[in-house]
Amino acid sequence: MRGRERSVRRRKGGIICDPAQMSLGELERMTRRYASELLDFIGPEKDVPAPDMNTNEQTMAWIMDTYSMHARHTVNAVVTGKPIDLGGSRGRREATGRGLLIVVSEAAKRFKMTPATTRVVVQGSGNVGGVAALLLYEAGFKIVGMSDVHGGIHDPKGIDIPAALKYLQATRSFEGYGAAEYVTNSSCSNLIARCWCRRPQKIKSLRKTLKE
Repeated sequence: MRGRERSVRRRKGGIICDPAQMSLGELERMTRRYASELLDFIGPEKDVPAPDMNTNEQTMAWIMDTYSMHARHTVNAVVTGKPIDLGGSRGRREATGRGLLIVVSEAAKRFKMTPATTRVVVQGSGNVGGVAALLLYEAGFKIVGMSDVHGGIHDPKGIDIPAALKYLQATRSFEGYGAAEYVTNSSCSNLIARCWCRRPQKIKSLRKTLKE
């Protein structure tokens, strides 16, 4: 039974679409219909959906409301990641990114590194990557590379993360961000190599230490 439970927890579902090309009304109708198809499979005592790619607090609120309408009473516990006004938890959106900050900070201590001299590359710029980059930046780490679904930006002197995220929110892409070099997805591997592989012997030493 335990093995079966673990396999069930790993299952994920979704809808093939491009949310960036859809209106708010289209997103709501699609989400509510999808939630109605899952009514027999989700619930506080069954499976509790959580936000993932291209979803946010609003998405989870629609799912919660759809489930509640069929249950004939408010069921806050049917999803996580809800708005705080609907019973969501404070700090929930930032939790994963904050966890990355804690892990990186502890790793830096172990290897006797300081935030100001530690270069960081963040893959992603959403609820996890974006939050992690901002928290690492505020903690004094030097963010030299960051990506989104289209490509990434690179600046060996360090990226102004608040400004970069503000630009990304307004344009939905780092393309055209003049304060750092922009590369497309096809060149992102070269970006990571440039950021991290300048001292291969040091990286090899760190890997050996981690294994121990």
